[in-house]
Amino acid sequence: MKSLSPAERKKAISALIAKQNKEAKHRVIGYANELANQYMLRRPSGIAQLDIQTAGGLPAATSNILAGPDGSGKTNLMYDYMKMNQRIHGQNSAIGLAPVEHPFDHMYCRYKGLLVVVPDSRIEQEQEFRKSMGWPLLTKDEIKFLKTGIGEVVGVVGANMEEMLNQVLDMVATNIFQIIGIDSITAAMPDDLAGKDLDDGQMKGRHAKIVADFYRKYAPYTSGF
Repeated sequence: MKSLSPAERKKAISALIAKQNKEAKHRVIGYANELANQYMLRRPSGIAQLDIQTAGGLPAATSNILAGPDGSGKTNLMYDYMKMNQRIHGQNSAIGLAPVEHPFDHMYCRYKGLLVVVPDSRIEQEQEFRKSMGWPLLTKDEIKFLKTGIGEVVGVVGANMEEMLNQVLDMVATNIFQIIGIDSITAAMPDDLAGKDLDDGQMKGRHAKIVADFYRKYAPYTSGF
């Protein structure tokens, strides 16, 4: 192979970039200094040591996966990031939450410090439960507090994995939300596999394809191209 000089190599790279972008009819490749850099903006958790180790928090405009065994605190950590977002942005906070493994739990959000507005029906359920347990009912001030939120929290309630992820993609495309959380993507059920008795390999294969399709559509929103 012919050895290239720095000037020849740069010329060849520039030609490649021009060719690829022309063929794609939009920018698909470029020099590093042409790429969008959103990482100056961080999303902190409020946990000092963690935020120090992550240079101020999770980088904005990225996808981050909180991984660990069952019961290790992944969901709790996600709520830490969300409630910190409320503290920082106040009434301008905008959070999306897709609770895959369970229905939207307003009271648990409040318990974790994420101040969502609790609907009247859930407050009535809480009163009935307290009454059955012989506990004091919620006072007017407590109810007023439960009806007070910070900013906006939008719940995603797609009927299946594909619908849920498409809703998330639409939310990302708007550039309205500071944080969008999925709890959890590994538990989401593809529509065509619901109720079927499949082996683990078949389930993982279908699941992986849907996630790959999601990231293929997600990347252009955040890559700067």
